[in-house]
Amino acid sequence: MIDMNKQHGTHPVKDRIVSAVRSSKKPVEAVAEAVASTIQGAVTGAGRLAESTFVSVTDIIRGAVDGAVEAGADLAEVANGVSIGILRGTRETGGAAQKALAHAARAIIYHTAKIGGDLTAAARGIVQGAIQNAGALGLDAATAATAAAKSVIDAAEDLGSAAAQEVRHAIRGLRDRN
Repeated sequence: MIDMNKQHGTHPVKDRIVSAVRSSKKPVEAVAEAVASTIQGAVTGAGRLAESTFVSVTDIIRGAVDGAVEAGADLAEVANGVSIGILRGTRETGGAAQKALAHAARAIIYHTAKIGGDLTAAARGIVQGAIQNAGALGLDAATAATAAAKSVIDAAEDLGSAAAQEVRHAIRGLRDRN
């Protein structure tokens, strides 16, 4: 397994996210690029099974969320960028892309809650990322949004009824605006 930690206990994705968010005028794209290139490097370098890749993706997502919070970034933009980066990095389409996005959505919600981040912003970003990348998924926008929303709500329900209600409200707000 690739050692995802550098010296001094920092995480390479976290460091890249902090730098990208602070220096970029397009944080969604900067986060997407950092996540995608990290995933591609981890998968290519290790040549391992999909299950091990999911573990690495979870670690990458944790680092991205931690870096976003440290940089004071908008979690909606970061979650959107992470969603895009997961899809670019895994290069999946169709059902496999939907599965990767569902895993990413759960991990983003879990790690956002763990550090006390804004769940509604993260939920909005995940669903927006799915909608924006529906074509790359080989899905229509409504299918991608529904799948992302279901994953986000399922993850929030695991955190408790208050989190689930908060996330449902955020997603409902997206639907009402579109």
